[in-house]
Amino acid sequence: MRLWFLDRWLTLLFPIRCVLCRTRGERAVCQRCWDAFPRIADACPRCDHPATGAGWPTTNCADCARGAFTFVQARALGPHEGALRRAIIRLKFSGAWRVADVLAERMAERVREAWPGLGFDAVVAVPMTAERLRERGFNQAALLAGRVAVRLGIRHQAGWLARRPTDQRQSTLARGMRRRHARGAFLAVVDKLAGRRVLLVDDVMTTGATVGACARALTARGATVWVLVAARGVLRKECVNK
Repeated sequence: MRLWFLDRWLTLLFPIRCVLCRTRGERAVCQRCWDAFPRIADACPRCDHPATGAGWPTTNCADCARGAFTFVQARALGPHEGALRRAIIRLKFSGAWRVADVLAERMAERVREAWPGLGFDAVVAVPMTAERLRERGFNQAALLAGRVAVRLGIRHQAGWLARRPTDQRQSTLARGMRRRHARGAFLAVVDKLAGRRVLLVDDVMTTGATVGACARALTARGATVWVLVAARGVLRKECVNK
């Protein structure tokens, strides 16, 4: 209750404006800008990578066809382009935390749409290294995961995954290097996850190396993992129909 009153008080002092068009309103992303978010029309039925060749969405992309991932399925709000990409950038680098509320609301809707009736036991965020967390001050994946968990009525298990220290950032690496770099980078802290259905949350999935490594760490402990991200990076030349 106190947090609710604090939020209302801050809203009166600092009126909410759309982070994209600066229109004053009630949400961090106005309806007009939300309507401009790109959508995924045809995609790989397993990892939700936007289609780049004939035959989709009835067949898997090359990564999924060769069994690159251990998660069951991945779903995104849309491709990492346009207004959606700009909103995520504002969340990550400008501290526009109210954007997390808007994205999480839509992400929860995506879960209900993609997996109706599927009951998850926990929501888990892709973790940051301690050094990166100190540098940024927050983990955007954890912000999204916590808000998605509330909207779905599921517990957010913040301590189930840990990330080992690294001297390289995943986003700076080429595709093949991302997969090698991510192997062994994540550790499931909880020993017994047999039978647990886990919803793994991140802001962006591009090659799938990061969420794939997280999923492997959780499935190694017995969990079954589904992935939910705000945006899906498009690999136009590298992820093709097979």
